[in-house]
Amino acid sequence: MGLEWIPGEVKQLYPADAPLAAHCRRVAALAAEIAFRASFPPGGTALLRQAALLHHFPPLLLDAGALRRLLPDVLPRAGTAAPELASAAPLIPEDLAAVLQILHCRFNGSADPLLRKVAAVLQLSDMLDEQMQLLAYEDSPPDGIWAGLEEISEFTLFDRKLVQDARRALTAGGSALPGAAADLAVEGRTARKVFSLLAFHRDCEIREMEKLATSDPVLAGRLIQVANSALYSPGQRIASVRQAITYVGSDKTRKVMLAAALEPVFSRGGMRQVWKHSLRAAQLSEALARATGIMDAEEALLLGLVHDIGRQQTQRAPANQPSICARLLKGGCPLTYVERFLFQRDHGEVGAEVLKTWEFPEHLIEAVRFHHRPEASEAVHAAVVYLIEFWTGGEEDLPSLTRLGSALARTGVSGETLMAIAPPRGSLYELLGAA
Repeated sequence: MGLEWIPGEVKQLYPADAPLAAHCRRVAALAAEIAFRASFPPGGTALLRQAALLHHFPPLLLDAGALRRLLPDVLPRAGTAAPELASAAPLIPEDLAAVLQILHCRFNGSADPLLRKVAAVLQLSDMLDEQMQLLAYEDSPPDGIWAGLEEISEFTLFDRKLVQDARRALTAGGSALPGAAADLAVEGRTARKVFSLLAFHRDCEIREMEKLATSDPVLAGRLIQVANSALYSPGQRIASVRQAITYVGSDKTRKVMLAAALEPVFSRGGMRQVWKHSLRAAQLSEALARATGIMDAEEALLLGLVHDIGRQQTQRAPANQPSICARLLKGGCPLTYVERFLFQRDHGEVGAEVLKTWEFPEHLIEAVRFHHRPEASEAVHAAVVYLIEFWTGGEEDLPSLTRLGSALARTGVSGETLMAIAPPRGSLYELLGAA
């Protein structure tokens, strides 16, 4: 059996286990933000990132002497290769090995001050990620994590000041978010009126739909645009709202108006992709509800449209927060994980506040609030939205087979059924996409 050592090829040592590798990436992203706040020199930041990505590397392999003594016992046929290790280049760079040895051995003695500081930030970031993973299943903000870390700091590589620096780097507080009622007042006024008439009073007649559509130029224009689209291909151009309603049909009209009323809310702040995702989620939620009967199909459609309404608030936070959020997301941190750091709550909780001001039914508000933590809701609605998020590959929260299995069990839907769901021709996404 031959052993091949490739000094300098550190990437080959990254964890192969996907959850562990994801943990290491999150730790690296958190550590980079803390280092920025702590004014690390560029070389220290690069070293910190490498150490974070490798911090689960077995510490025994950092010591060439120990490895040389171990190999003949563990891999007898490699005994002849062991002497070569004495003169071989280190498996990983010396400063990186030193940081990992400080971390694993809790050694804080004569090492270079920068290496000790790198190890301290790494240990703090590792503990933060572990705590956030546990908190993902609790209905409480992450504020308590910081106090706990300060309490144990005298027994760790990091001190209270580093914890406080990290907190300033990674939190903005709930007050950093715009007020739900005030900030969405203009866009939400039309949406609230449309939802009140069409979503919660389904016996609405054509003349009432016409009156509502003609009261808002955006609604009227979108409805006429859909009626004249290639999907419907009318023989002659449709020019009035009544003609559009009659031609498209009251059921499709209801869906188009619900979506068109909400679309302006997602029209700014880089929210276009979120809106497309919401349309996709709406059509799939409705299709799943119709195929399985687990909930009302129109409520499923509505939930799909509004489930991410809170992202309008979290993405319009103070100027420095979006850049921090973007860096953490790029570093491998899921969206809800980042939101709970920055704002102490995720966009589901924020969206629930918005819908409360719009006087939505309580069970729909709860579904939006818990759509990333469906086990916290007794109703099936949150689990349905969670499954649709999974189906669409949103990856907005920490992956959890336990949570997925629980949502499938709660809804009675099998994985095969979920994957087979396909919206019918003329679905909402197709209607608005064709216009």
